[in-house]
Amino acid sequence: MSSSRLIRLTRSANNIMAQVSSKLHEKLWSDAAYKRVVIASIVNVHGIKGLLKVRIFTEDPSTFFYLPLVDENGTPFSFKKMPNYAPHDGIHIVQCVGITNREKAEKTKGKELYADRIHLPKVPRGTYYHVDMIGLVVITREAAVLGTVKAVHNFGAGDLLEVLLKRNNSTDFFHFSTTVVSVDLKRGVIVIDPPTYI
Repeated sequence: MSSSRLIRLTRSANNIMAQVSSKLHEKLWSDAAYKRVVIASIVNVHGIKGLLKVRIFTEDPSTFFYLPLVDENGTPFSFKKMPNYAPHDGIHIVQCVGITNREKAEKTKGKELYADRIHLPKVPRGTYYHVDMIGLVVITREAAVLGTVKAVHNFGAGDLLEVLLKRNNSTDFFHFSTTVVSVDLKRGVIVIDPPTYI
């Protein structure tokens, strides 16, 4: 149905919603919080030399190492790759510049790391970041409002839009590739061809 595609930038949308209010198109184009996007989180420490276990949410993990990153307080962070450690289950072992012992590393546990949107790679026309889908109004070709996008998932069979339905406040899932007709980020609208049972 759609020639558009999605790029995974961040983790599940429920977490994104918690970060930036309820997201894009509760007019978050002008919301300062929306200008920062969660790129990674520090989940634990590794060893006694201050190495960190980091979950990276970008489709290309190398992005994490060149983006200017800050924590929720605006404190800058930069990281070095540790080539001797292979990622496992999405967790990367990294060295944070300036942290050389476990005591300092422990203080960073649980921090989320952000990048300003202006530093994110531009995507081709018809390609969208997952984060940009959250909060968009979902309508039919006939302009009937179905609901709003609550989350974006991918369980291995393609991207799924989790939509909070207007009619009964329940949720339903729509395959992005087969149901989406068009995406208009400026208007905050996704047009879909819904299944017949909707």
